[in-house]
Amino acid sequence: MRIILLAISMIVLSGCYQDTNLKTIVLKANGSVQVKPDEASASISIKCINKNIDIANDCLAKESASLKSILVGLGIEGKDILTTQVNLNKTFVWRNNSNVFDGYNASTAVNVTVRDLGIISKFYTELLTHEKFTISSLNYHHSDYESLKKQAYLKALDNSNDLATDILAKLPETSKEVMQISNVEIKASSGPSFERKSLQFSEISSDSSNTGISVTVGNMIIEQTLFVEYRIF
Repeated sequence: MRIILLAISMIVLSGCYQDTNLKTIVLKANGSVQVKPDEASASISIKCINKNIDIANDCLAKESASLKSILVGLGIEGKDILTTQVNLNKTFVWRNNSNVFDGYNASTAVNVTVRDLGIISKFYTELLTHEKFTISSLNYHHSDYESLKKQAYLKALDNSNDLATDILAKLPETSKEVMQISNVEIKASSGPSFERKSLQFSEISSDSSNTGISVTVGNMIIEQTLFVEYRIF
């Protein structure tokens, strides 16, 4: 079941311009949606070291085939298994105050998407029994993330409208009209252009407080922030 969490913070900027008697307020509102993730991703590394380059390569090929067999056996489809790196390097160890050749390091990294979280426990159990496998970067996701993000934006807009209504109850003005909506900070309008309305969204925001996902004990929170300017009259 999806649980809707509401979070709201607000800044009010009002301006009165003698030329037009324009009064505005700018509100910052947050909207969030809390859901259980329904998929996860992890990175699996394989490393084989041997002073014989052929043995190192054969080891890597064998372990890579073993990994794929395990993942397919867990029900993970081939499209969700992506090899991201294949490397062959010389390795050295510090011994007697000098670097000593330790062997050839044949390694690979595979990103895996797990769409059935019911197998996560078995996923770890199977892979951790192999000494040459290293699991890292486990992250939880939701397959309908884009839709949930839109819901969070709409919740932010609802929160902004509700707050604007509450503010008007304390002011002489009784009506409001949206002039600007943005997910980045906006400034109050100036000048006589009453009728201008704009809708702006940035595709990427570097401010983690505006958008992001946090994973907590089986839940993830998708939060979005909107800045809305209202003309009040």
